[in-house]
Amino acid sequence: APADDGGIAIPREVLLPIQSSGQPFTEFGIHPDLPFLQKLYNEGNAAFVANVGTLVEPTTLAQYKNRSTRLPAGLFSHVDEQVHWQTLVPQTRGSGPRGWAGRMAEQMAQANQSNTIAMNISLSGNNILQTGFGTIPYITDFSGAVSLNCDDRDPLTHSAVDSLLSQRYQNLYQQTLSESTRNAIDASIAFKAAVDPAQNRNAFPNSSTGKRLAMIARIMRARTGLGMQRQIFFVSRGGWDHHSDMIERQSTLFEEINSSLEAFWSELVDMGLQDKVVIYT
Repeated sequence: APADDGGIAIPREVLLPIQSSGQPFTEFGIHPDLPFLQKLYNEGNAAFVANVGTLVEPTTLAQYKNRSTRLPAGLFSHVDEQVHWQTLVPQTRGSGPRGWAGRMAEQMAQANQSNTIAMNISLSGNNILQTGFGTIPYITDFSGAVSLNCDDRDPLTHSAVDSLLSQRYQNLYQQTLSESTRNAIDASIAFKAAVDPAQNRNAFPNSSTGKRLAMIARIMRARTGLGMQRQIFFVSRGGWDHHSDMIERQSTLFEEINSSLEAFWSELVDMGLQDKVVIYT
């Protein structure tokens, strides 16, 4: 990069080199704070898909200016771009699109024995990616199962809640709420029973990404108890839209991603799942 770029260039000599064949350029560099990504690539366990985006179809600058091709809805909007990546239908906008992971899970529902816990599990709250036409993700966090009871230790509370939820209500909204709450509590109990005994064998960094990937690894360890053969996990890490101090802020985030990914990969290898899991961003 040129020297007058406003101070965001990384010196060529500190880049981590990788080699690629079968294309005009063969030498590339990885950010110096992502050494584990370089290691994965050199071992044949990582790949880069370059020059892709959320266009509906190949579009030149001239075609964009004269609107002669189909264009994504809300082009150049950060929020819309995230929706496009998560739905794979960039030509559509609004409440219509469903996430591709949600649609996939609905087609693969027979792969799992359990109907209590969804195939899609989110460690970062609600998201479009895992929302299908009739499915929503099971949401948990890095501390474990999310309980809906007022006090798990109070048997009187349990009894009162069970009594309320066992009733049949004539009002459709009351009955639907009661059934949804019952299902959510049952899912929480089943999830807690399977995941709590599952412990990782490798140390994870105490960071936002590290704690979430650590919980994903524990859920993978509990897959038999959960009746799961296929799972799709979602983790979000924000803070990348830098408007100042880019090198320092990006470096901090890359270090977090690098250490978290390394710990997670070690856990996959320990479980023998390194060839059965795809991690992507």
